[in-house]
Amino acid sequence: MNRLRIHGIVEYIKRADEFPFDTDEVEEDLGKVLEFFGIADRLYVDEEDVLRIELRELALAEEYAEVERIVRQGELQVWLS
Repeated sequence: MNRLRIHGIVEYIKRADEFPFDTDEVEEDLGKVLEFFGIADRLYVDEEDVLRIELRELALAEEYAEVERIVRQGELQVWLS
């Protein structure tokens, strides 16, 4: 496993303007996520596992940020209905 390559991919994705995937999408179709960011590298299974964990955490952070934004804008009641 090339940890430096995995780190580079994660940092590249973090610098993107958006991460439009939720945790389920990362878990179920990592290839789709990588394709969205123009990454066509072939990865070993263990590299995919590590990347999945890292990107799942990124997706979770985005989900939390979205809920926080909704709460700040006073839309929580409408969103929970």
